[in-house]
Amino acid sequence: MCEKFVTPDDKGSCDRVPHIFVALTDSVLSLDVTKTLTPAKRVLTKGATSVDFDQQEEKIYIASSNSIYRVSYDGSEFERIFETEGGVMNYGFAAIADICVDWIGRNIYYAELYTGNIYVSSMNGKYRTAVAKGIPLLHAITLSMLDKEIIYSTWQSVSDSGIYKVSMDGRSSVTKIHNSETAGSKPWGLLVDYEERRLYWITKLDEDNQDSIKSSNLDGSRVVKLKKGATNLINFLAVHQDQVYYFDEKRETVTSFNKSSGADTGYQATIDDWAGIAGVGMVHPTQQPWVYSKCGQVRSPCEHLCLLTPETTDFFRCQCSLGYTEVPNFGCVQDSKFAVMVTDTGIYEVNTNAEALPRQLPVRITPL
Repeated sequence: MCEKFVTPDDKGSCDRVPHIFVALTDSVLSLDVTKTLTPAKRVLTKGATSVDFDQQEEKIYIASSNSIYRVSYDGSEFERIFETEGGVMNYGFAAIADICVDWIGRNIYYAELYTGNIYVSSMNGKYRTAVAKGIPLLHAITLSMLDKEIIYSTWQSVSDSGIYKVSMDGRSSVTKIHNSETAGSKPWGLLVDYEERRLYWITKLDEDNQDSIKSSNLDGSRVVKLKKGATNLINFLAVHQDQVYYFDEKRETVTSFNKSSGADTGYQATIDDWAGIAGVGMVHPTQQPWVYSKCGQVRSPCEHLCLLTPETTDFFRCQCSLGYTEVPNFGCVQDSKFAVMVTDTGIYEVNTNAEALPRQLPVRITPL
């Protein structure tokens, strides 16, 4: 008997099978990419806006509305790990553009579309802080784990739109690694191929006024156009070994092509609710190569968040959660100054020293 997502080969030994998880507006599906035309398996009846996974704990992480959830690969052990506190905070989580699992430092990174902030949270949702703020028209993020960098795209004017990178603790200078080709060109669907050390993305309305799939080195050099199609036909990417998987709106399928030649490989999986597709994620051990880090140890050196960074000799930096201040020896103390805010939904404590979210107090308001 093999584990879940592990199938026996002809000799009876077990091998990991690559799967794609598809985030829809009403559910999460699983696709076995080794079997073309195989129907998708519904693993969760919960809509999602973005999806990623953690190989170590065998969990899927999904962003949905104002919350982040996790669930086992087979759909069991579903739990919400983070949500905003009360109705007045829903604006901050109204549109989580992307979610990425830091499997080395044991954190979750996510982007808020309307605030333009990139946040990092502990895996259990207990601590969080912003590592980048006010990015105009922030659209997508991915993590370059071996370089300890966040890569993100923006949809601004032609001079500012493009793909950027910054250290995972947010303290390095921001570097632009790819310029948009035209005024309407929009890069999104970012992902890193660790086997080839390449960045992949989708360009909406490229220089030929078509959608296309491109790749480059992680520093933005050696850009290659791999696939092109008519407007609004290419959506959401996943990469495994020599194949690139994407959602083809014209054929309403997840399909794939060869990285080198660009030729279709013949893989197809139909998605019935294609109008509601919001993201895809490939699950396989090669997608998350393990690297030693003090952040990933059972006893973390940090009280709250341990963030990977190329900027220090130990390649990590401790960070306190919003509403807390750093103290010596990697500790954190809660800020004490706060104000009280009363709304029609409740009474809230608002910290005045930091950007912590208002905390709803356990006080019931009785209408007059």
